[in-house]
Amino acid sequence: MKLHQRGQAYHLRVRVPADLVEIIGRREIHQSLRTSDGRSARSRASTLRATIDAGFDRLRLARLGNQNQEHLSELANAFLVSLGSSRRNGSNKATTKKPLRLRQLMDLHLAEKKPALDPRSYGKMELSFKMALHHMGNIPLKDLDRSVCRAYREALRVTPQFLLRNDTASENTKRVLSDKTINHHLQYLSGLLRWATREELIGGNPAEGLSIRKRQRDWEERFAFDADQLKTLLGSLWTDTDRQERRWVPLIALWSGMRQEEVCQLRHCDIVERDEGHFFVVTIEAGTLKSAAAERLVPVHPRLVKMGLLEEVWNPELGDQRLWPSLKKTALDRYANALCKWFSRYKASKGFNDRRYCFHSLRHTFINAMKQNEVPEPVIRQIVGHQEASLTLGRYGKVYDLEKLVRYMEVIDFDIDLTRPT
Repeated sequence: MKLHQRGQAYHLRVRVPADLVEIIGRREIHQSLRTSDGRSARSRASTLRATIDAGFDRLRLARLGNQNQEHLSELANAFLVSLGSSRRNGSNKATTKKPLRLRQLMDLHLAEKKPALDPRSYGKMELSFKMALHHMGNIPLKDLDRSVCRAYREALRVTPQFLLRNDTASENTKRVLSDKTINHHLQYLSGLLRWATREELIGGNPAEGLSIRKRQRDWEERFAFDADQLKTLLGSLWTDTDRQERRWVPLIALWSGMRQEEVCQLRHCDIVERDEGHFFVVTIEAGTLKSAAAERLVPVHPRLVKMGLLEEVWNPELGDQRLWPSLKKTALDRYANALCKWFSRYKASKGFNDRRYCFHSLRHTFINAMKQNEVPEPVIRQIVGHQEASLTLGRYGKVYDLEKLVRYMEVIDFDIDLTRPT
């Protein structure tokens, strides 16, 4: 049994015993535990493993009872259906045609992945596969070799950023894909072929290890704002817009380090009062989270309180109603879409045309300020929702007390004089 985390949810992976592979048609059973909480995941994994082991035993007993192959197949199918799965390999090969072309392989992979992925992740994978088909065509799998994958990588280097869009943006052919985006496309292709290799649909993965080496340091992928730039960007925010979410979401991101989606999906019940002060509660109940580490309490910075956030925005009696009701959830379960588009236009109107200046730069600015003020790295990780990399601190060290988080948060400030209408 192997428990691992993929995205927000934990998954259980159980290897099928060798004597049952032909009957079950799988070498491995992989099930989502549908929780991001480690303790709940371990409990569910234990229960699910007991169910799977009982299924293995029933199949062995049926085989010892000299049941015919057809009946064993029916039992195996019923067993897997009860787990929310299906047969793939072994005796299933007689009824499922082996994919001969790239599109067929992609369709099989997408069908298997869909139940385990959130809509946004599924959409990214689907879009990347469309990009691969655009450049490589629906190539026979027997012709998909290393040279084809290398040619795909080189084609991505000169691919316009909005190639697959069906609007006027696709007419802009000057801006090409970044190295980071190219690597994402290559990783999706490699993941597809790695899965196909495990499922014995192809003989190997010719896309392994083709990622482009970064030509810039990690911190150069997104810029942070300096003090003067913050004044230019946000100084007249209150007179530039009368939309509440456009005024407050950037300020919360700057003074908390929270991700854009985390701020945009806040509910009134996600601001709580404790003895130590007020806190934002970042929780999966509000929407989507990047990882299990993203669930956390973030102190509401004193500057936000002084600027009137609690009086103007927060009403604890409204419970699970949205803090920003004008931000509607998209088909991909995201609330930040409209705000993100507005901010891109707004920052450009202030002279920030380099795409390395973006909403995420506010998070970079906050983290950089903490670093420059010598806030301990584990504290920074806890506040911004990053996974603790150290085994010692991650497994054995517990979260910091709220009082300590508040104290470290108070060392951060940005000298911005907001021009507010009288």
